[in-house]
Amino acid sequence: MNSKWISYKGQRILYGDHRNQGPNDIEQFKAELAYCVDQMRMEPENSVLLISDMRGYVASTETVNAMKAASLEIRKYTKKAAGLGIIGLKSIFYDAIVRLSGLNARAFDDLESAQAWLVSDN
Repeated sequence: MNSKWISYKGQRILYGDHRNQGPNDIEQFKAELAYCVDQMRMEPENSVLLISDMRGYVASTETVNAMKAASLEIRKYTKKAAGLGIIGLKSIFYDAIVRLSGLNARAFDDLESAQAWLVSDN
């Protein structure tokens, strides 16, 4: 599993690692997603800071549907969520998933900016 808990300025962040995954890696993609969902279920509601690293990720109907389902499951545990590598068509899918789930989420170009926003009071 590549997804893991990381620390930034003394706060825990769940780092969902979906880099370079796509239709040919659907089982790995789903396993990483399931790991993150399981980790979040063990946390108090509205407490998890989450990064979804999608750099190099290639969207497919199956991966987008898996993300939609996961976002609905995790929304009650998520305090804030940040997406990395959300460019081009991925931004359309990301925005739709954020609206559907009601997550407090933003897209970022780099890990440092994502982490800084997550731990801020904004």
